[in-house]
Amino acid sequence: MATTINEDENGVSVYTENMSVPIKVPVLPRCRWPAPHPDWDVAFAAWGSTWMAHIIIFVVAYAILAIYTCSVLCFLVWKRCSSVRGTHDGILTKRLTNLRIALHSLVFVACAARTMSLGIDPYGTRKILKCPSGVVLWSLGWPSLVSSFSILLLLLLETTRLSLAPPRIQRPSVLGSIIGFSLGYVLFSDFLVAYDNSTKYAVTVCQMLFILWGVLVFFGFVYVWWKIQSNLTASSRGQTQTSSQRDNNDNSKMRKLNTIIFISAAIGICLTVSNLYWVSATLDKSYRPEALRPWPWLLFSTCQRILEVCISIMILLTVSKSGQSSKVDDNANSNNTVPTATA
Repeated sequence: MATTINEDENGVSVYTENMSVPIKVPVLPRCRWPAPHPDWDVAFAAWGSTWMAHIIIFVVAYAILAIYTCSVLCFLVWKRCSSVRGTHDGILTKRLTNLRIALHSLVFVACAARTMSLGIDPYGTRKILKCPSGVVLWSLGWPSLVSSFSILLLLLLETTRLSLAPPRIQRPSVLGSIIGFSLGYVLFSDFLVAYDNSTKYAVTVCQMLFILWGVLVFFGFVYVWWKIQSNLTASSRGQTQTSSQRDNNDNSKMRKLNTIIFISAAIGICLTVSNLYWVSATLDKSYRPEALRPWPWLLFSTCQRILEVCISIMILLTVSKSGQSSKVDDNANSNNTVPTATA
């Protein structure tokens, strides 16, 4: 408390006391976009209408995938609750059905997050989504795709009766725990960096973990592809002219599934490796946003969005074809003529 003496208009001294009370200013989040970007003012002037075309095309693409995935997810949940056997994807066990529900849920989260983020506040340029909601919404995209890709690998291992790990580890509950912890760390790191920029390397660690995870899943897909290809080759050698039409159809379905697996693995590793660029830029202390040229950035971002859309399509297509191969496996149990992969 301080006393001050002032004089009024008549020259009379007036004593006033000031109460100085410290005011606590709340710590507000200071978000930075999680990926490198050019100087937006310069970039918008250079791109013109190309920028809006980029946004509209991918918002529509992600929205279509989100709507389709949501419809399939609702159907699977209804089938799971009513205990009705599927007609288009073979005899669905409780375990495989739960895996398909989890897979479609993650793909839906990824596509819906990309749709809202690009549609409302593309790359954080409009500053519409308050911090850190915009960053969190964007950050959910790629980790959700990697998680769904790993569930797809487990689904393929279950369908083809292959084994990559001991039975106690190769279980949906173990994978679910890993996915839950990983997505939880994504949210934690985004909120942490939003309020304390000195902890930005928490996001880098998160990105590196998902890159390593993506690489491991890629090798898992290659292993499944190689085992199925080996069994198909051995089966084709053992076939004779009297082989039934059913055997030929089963082989054809497995070959199509194997081709889809190979393409999915190739797209997945390309998307994973492309994220190394963002990590390297984050670790580069000399990085400045204005150093990025607008057109190369837009081209690179467009390629990444194309890869994300393609991997989403391939995941949905693979899980559909794996359902057809489960029919093949069921027939094999009765006829012993189908070239399913076994460990």
